[in-house]
Amino acid sequence: MSSLRTVSNDSVIIRPPGFYIIAFETFPYLSYYIIFLAFVYAVTLVFNTLLIYIIACDHCLHTPKFLAVVNLAVIDIILNTSTIPSMIKTFLFKDNFVPYNLCLLQMFVYYTFGTLESYALTILAYDRLIAICFPLRQNLLNTSQIMSCIIGLTWVYCLGLLAYCTAIITRLSFCNSVRVFSYFCDYAPVFRLACNDNTMQWAVGAHSSMFNLMAPFSFVILSYVSILVTVFRMKSVSSRIKALATCIEHLILVAVFYIPIITIFFLGLYVRAIDPDQRVLSLSLASCLPPCINPIVYSLKTKEIKNRALALPESSWCTTNQIDALTRAATEVLWYLQGLLKVGKSRSTVRAVVAAIKTDHTGDTRLADGDCSLISQFLEDAQKLALHTRRPAIPMWDLGQVLAALQQEPFVPLQSVSIKWLSLQVAFLLAVTSAKRVGELHALSVDESCCRFLPDDAGVMLRPNPAFLPKVIADFHLNQLVELRPYSPPKEGGEGQEDSNLCPVRVLKV
Repeated sequence: MSSLRTVSNDSVIIRPPGFYIIAFETFPYLSYYIIFLAFVYAVTLVFNTLLIYIIACDHCLHTPKFLAVVNLAVIDIILNTSTIPSMIKTFLFKDNFVPYNLCLLQMFVYYTFGTLESYALTILAYDRLIAICFPLRQNLLNTSQIMSCIIGLTWVYCLGLLAYCTAIITRLSFCNSVRVFSYFCDYAPVFRLACNDNTMQWAVGAHSSMFNLMAPFSFVILSYVSILVTVFRMKSVSSRIKALATCIEHLILVAVFYIPIITIFFLGLYVRAIDPDQRVLSLSLASCLPPCINPIVYSLKTKEIKNRALALPESSWCTTNQIDALTRAATEVLWYLQGLLKVGKSRSTVRAVVAAIKTDHTGDTRLADGDCSLISQFLEDAQKLALHTRRPAIPMWDLGQVLAALQQEPFVPLQSVSIKWLSLQVAFLLAVTSAKRVGELHALSVDESCCRFLPDDAGVMLRPNPAFLPKVIADFHLNQLVELRPYSPPKEGGEGQEDSNLCPVRVLKV
């Protein structure tokens, strides 16, 4: 077999035309296993593509969390694409030769996106950490721009690091065996075939793999320790359950990815006595299954994704069938309305659509009285069904946690806080102390004609803007005064002291 020789200043680098992938020599059901992996690959492509499509098409899902989910889905597709098609070619069609440059490319892609997978799960842990431990600072610490920057940095880091790790393989000479005992052009099995010094490759592979697995995994562990501390400080049991429920899907992904990979990878790197077929089988399963499981877990466990996935057939019904609800019969209109409810539209929105359809219907004949009754009955049934899923009257968030956050930055000190955070604090305290509707709170003003402070800081009188039109038009609502008295809860740890940062009168005065 001919070899390619590259002459440097002090040595000759021998590069073979390629490598032969050797694995599963004693595995009796290899064909069935490869067919199973082909199914895993198909599921990976379909579900991850569907997940990306759902998030891309729904503007409500254009949030930092789902930006991280899309990042994970893209990584999953490329990661399995780098290995499973080549395994089908190698073990099912018995073509196990891989050209030298293609081997390096496969090594680079696999380890780049395997490392990115680790950091993608870490990014999702960061999202959960901010959402649960710092809920009132989420718009400051976890925006779409910040999430995009974090994702971009991980891509640049992983691409650069693995480009270097792959480049130093070209310094090795392969003058003896070119049989790679793995299921693809694996880094450690390849550099161990070299007939010159591979100390640098071993050191880079060992230290980079340890850092890129253990550092993200440690961050995930510390994040969930912080999350558990925060959750158990919540007074409401329902709030604890709700907070922990948002972490279930991520915990499943972390367990599926890290536990097998960390165990098998380091055993294969440091313990050479492990059976080659057992190592290849375990590592192939550990690296190929998580990209398949990730979108399924998010589809089943994440309410937003599940609802939109189930609503896809109904929501695209009009588009697919090129139907305009304003020109079709009542039965087709009902399908259209069902699609609106499936994608999360409120019943008031659907009623407004029905009113527009009844007014502007331009079919062969206008909607008959029977058709109108059918649509009305549909709306009544939808309303009855909604009674069983009505949101609780008591908020699910923890009041104590919110009040504690208002006593920290960026809400203090009051004299130097920005107008944005001061406005949020004023609005929240007014809502809690006055128990007014959102529309009535909008009508309040700090203008001198609408806001009057009582002498000796005895309180404040707020009058709605005269131009405000309440939802319920009655004399009681038109000029209803809001009188607030100074009140501050006792400051924690100090008897006789009060925390004036939570006094609505003082905050209004600032």
